[in-house]
Amino acid sequence: MLSLITIVAAVFLGALDQTVIVTVLPAVVVDLQIPFDRIDQAAWIVSGYLLGYTVSLPVMGRFSDLRGRRLGLAIAMTAFSIGSAGCAVAGSLGLLVIARVVQAAGGGALLPIGIAAVSDRFPMSRRPLAIGLVGAVAEAGGVLGPLYGAGIVSWLNWRWIFWINIPLALLLLGGALLGPADAPRRPGKLDLIGAAAIAVALGCLILAVSHNTIEVAGIDARPVLAVLAAVALGVFCWHELRVADPLLDPRLLRQAGLAAALIGGAILGITLIVAMVDVPLYAATVRGASAADGGLLLMRLTGLIPFGAILGGLIGTRYGLAIPTGLGFLATSGGLAMMSNWGQAPSNSYFWISLGLAGLGFGLLIPPLSTSAVNLGGVGREASAAAMFTVARLVGMTIGLAALTAWGLKRFDDLAGVIPLPLPQVGDTAAIAQQRVADFDAAMLVAGAEVYREIFLVGAVVGLLGLGVIRWLWSSDSNRSLAR
Repeated sequence: MLSLITIVAAVFLGALDQTVIVTVLPAVVVDLQIPFDRIDQAAWIVSGYLLGYTVSLPVMGRFSDLRGRRLGLAIAMTAFSIGSAGCAVAGSLGLLVIARVVQAAGGGALLPIGIAAVSDRFPMSRRPLAIGLVGAVAEAGGVLGPLYGAGIVSWLNWRWIFWINIPLALLLLGGALLGPADAPRRPGKLDLIGAAAIAVALGCLILAVSHNTIEVAGIDARPVLAVLAAVALGVFCWHELRVADPLLDPRLLRQAGLAAALIGGAILGITLIVAMVDVPLYAATVRGASAADGGLLLMRLTGLIPFGAILGGLIGTRYGLAIPTGLGFLATSGGLAMMSNWGQAPSNSYFWISLGLAGLGFGLLIPPLSTSAVNLGGVGREASAAAMFTVARLVGMTIGLAALTAWGLKRFDDLAGVIPLPLPQVGDTAAIAQQRVADFDAAMLVAGAEVYREIFLVGAVVGLLGLGVIRWLWSSDSNRSLAR
């Protein structure tokens, strides 16, 4: 019980720090005296965490499989503590970004290790519920992170967010060390070459798509980073097919159920990022709402994800993994389709129904897809499989965000380009000039609402594509036995 409480609490703390920085960025910018002409560089605080989080997943997942959950959890909590201390004392943007990368390297390992740890302790028939509970805790941490950060900043300095992490992390580290010893691990060796190759591939991909520009000697380096990511991924796959003990065995993808779970995870990431990014933007641009009101609107979606995760675990335990997956993708697509009909002035009840349906759908998908990956990832590779699923989801989010942002901006430019500018004309009265400006503003709002309508609709269509994975989940022998 001590080890399970420690695992759940550690996952929650790591998830909390993924989003805690969102509401305190203005205070960080002021305290670190980041000049206005370099304000865009503050985005590195967020992308640095994403970089460390993603890169650490496959490495620490495999390490946990080889050396045990307790040692893996202890190392992750230690890295998280060191990174938190670095954030607390950072006196410049560069040092803060480096500390966030270290903190994320520990935080990123917590979720796959946690999923694998509960998988070790529960029979296959009860895994969906156990994994659903871990997923619910992780999502709850992400939901509460911005509120937690805002609460601390309202009473204390932003650095206290990270100071508070240290005693909490040390307490959880003690719980991990005092917990029961792991079951004997299978013999194996950590593939350092594969770890380096996948780290370069994921790191270059994250950097290439997470920023508008990355200049080196006045030249945008993003195309070069994208090419390096592709080359490193090719090297990784080539090496993994030849090494005796691979970090992530590509041959496992021949199992239709595992491949389907990873594809489903990528689709989940794409649809989730559509909602997470565009709901607050819609509130700010079309509705003229404040950042706080936009965040509260989004919470109608994110607040239901943990409940959906528990429900998905219950359904998966009772009826198998294909049913909650199908229900999840249908609810996600239905919610996004309803969001595409928001227009400029939807009713409050329509907001609740559309966002709640999408949030419930996202939650429903987490347990069955995660469980399928763990079940089919191979004996002794539970944490590696959980890490593969999380990487697939994060890559889907990253690529989806970059693609939809580029397309959305171009689409808005096309729509706004045909709207006549409200230029003053000879003979205009003040009333006529004012009306012309009002008509222009109204037309721009209509154009903005149309862009969001199309983005949400695209997200709904992508979600429906996820229904294609159900057949492979259902036909998987592991999942059929689980359903029985």
